[in-house]
Amino acid sequence: MSDEELEQKRAKAREYAREYRIKNKEEINRKTRERRNSDEYRKKKSEWDKSYRERNNEELKSYRKESYQKNRERELERMKIYAQKNSPRIKKYQKEHHQKKRLEVLAKIDPDMKCAMCGCDDTRFLEINHIKGGGRKEQESLKKTDNNMSTNFVMLIHKGKRSTEDLNLLCRVCNSIDHLERVFGKTGLRVVWDKQVN
Repeated sequence: MSDEELEQKRAKAREYAREYRIKNKEEINRKTRERRNSDEYRKKKSEWDKSYRERNNEELKSYRKESYQKNRERELERMKIYAQKNSPRIKKYQKEHHQKKRLEVLAKIDPDMKCAMCGCDDTRFLEINHIKGGGRKEQESLKKTDNNMSTNFVMLIHKGKRSTEDLNLLCRVCNSIDHLERVFGKTGLRVVWDKQVN
C-alpha cells in the first residue's frame, strides 16, 4: 500500500469517526458521564491527579504565578464574584476545615484532649495555653512578621512549624484563672468539671 493510499484510508477513518460521534453524540455523552461518575474512575483520577501534581509541582507553581500576574485584574474580579455568589458555602467550609484542624492540633498537644486543671473534655471549651505565659506576645510577633494564614497559630502547630512542648490545654474558665494568677498571684479559685452523663 502506497503512502497516498494509506493517507486516504486514514482520512476515511477520521471522517467515519467524526460522523459516528455526531450521530451518536447523546449516547457517547451518557456513557462518558456514567463512567466518570463511577467510584472506580474517581479513585483512579484522584490518584493520577495527585501523582501528576507531585511530579510537576514546581512547573505548576510557576505557571500559576505567571498566569495570575498576566491576568491579575481579571482574576481578582472573578474571585470577588465567586466569593459573593458562594459566601455561605465558603464560610461553612472554612469553619468546618478550621474546626477539623483545631481538633487535630488539640490532640497533638494532649492526646486525651482534656483541660490540664479541671479535666474538662468538651472540645468546644478547650484552649491552647502557654505553660509559662507569653501567648499574647507570640501572637503579636506573628502578626508583625506576616499577616496571612501561614502565621495562624493553630496552622503553624498543625504543619509542624511550631513545637508543642511549652503548651497545654485548658478550658476557657481555667485559662482565665491561670491568667489572673499570673497577674495577681494565687486566687484560691478552683474549677470542678462535673460532666453530665445522659
